[in-house]
Amino acid sequence: MSRRDLVSSLGGAVTLAPAARTAAATGTAVDLNGYEMAAVLLISGTITDGTGYVWEIQHSDDNSTWTAVPDDELVGAEPTFGAADDNAVRKIGYRGRRRYLRASIASVTGSPSTGGVLGAVVLRAGARVAPVS
Repeated sequence: MSRRDLVSSLGGAVTLAPAARTAAATGTAVDLNGYEMAAVLLISGTITDGTGYVWEIQHSDDNSTWTAVPDDELVGAEPTFGAADDNAVRKIGYRGRRRYLRASIASVTGSPSTGGVLGAVVLRAGARVAPVS
C-alpha cells in the first residue's frame, strides 16, 4: 500500500523573487502544464516604507499576452500589503484554465524610498505525474 503525502503532490516555482521593492514589479511566468490546480503565496519581509503594495495575479495562454485574472477565477482577493504586514503570507487560489500564471505588484503608493521586501511563489497541485523535488 502506498502513502500519499503533501510534498509529493505539489510543485513550487518562484514567480517574483523576494527583494526590496520600491516600484511596481512583474513576476516571471510559471507553467501550469501537467497540473490541475494552483495557488499563489504572496510573502512579505520587513516593509520599511510605502503605504500600499497592490498585488495582481495575471494569466496567459501563450506566455506573451497577459491579463489580470478575473475575480471569479480567484479564491480569495488580491491583497494590498502595507506597514502592518511585516512577515506576512497571503494565499490566493486560481480556478482558471490558462497555461501560465504570475504574480505582480501592480502599483505602489506612499513614495517608498527603501521599500518593502516582497516575493511570490506559485504552488502547483494535482500533478498528473508526481513532480520531482
